[in-house]
Amino acid sequence: MPTKSQQVAQLLLRAEGCTYAEVVAVTGWSAISIPWHAKSNGLRLRIEKTKGRPNRYYAERRKIEVRKVVKPWQAPVAPVAASDPLTLFCAEHGFEVVRQRGARSLRCQRCYLGFRIFQKDDSVNPYLSKHIKRHAETHHRHNAKKDVRHEQRGQLDQQA
Repeated sequence: MPTKSQQVAQLLLRAEGCTYAEVVAVTGWSAISIPWHAKSNGLRLRIEKTKGRPNRYYAERRKIEVRKVVKPWQAPVAPVAASDPLTLFCAEHGFEVVRQRGARSLRCQRCYLGFRIFQKDDSVNPYLSKHIKRHAETHHRHNAKKDVRHEQRGQLDQQA
């Protein structure tokens, strides 16, 4: 038996969405905050407002949320065991998976920048891999520029 909050989520996830009156009728409550229930169920809410008709609420599941939250000057935390695909993918690109206060973060081993991840499973989805690869490329470009400058200096030293 789903909870009333889960029932609200099911109504919001329907293709036709729902109205405020439908949600109140299903839950039996006298008032309800649809945006709050959408947020508590991890849904992204869209409201369709039409003149002369009640608002329709539509929701979709969030894909993944990535936030840069770990400060570079924070001390490193012990990494998680390397058995799942996410940890193996991160190791390829210079990241490590760390647990910090019950949350998981991906931390760059070069600059200690962290991405806090909110997905439940250990899969590597395209959105997350794009962020990790993009950050790894910034280090690669920076190192490539350094190498070019060192080569130019070496050539100038040889000419002199």
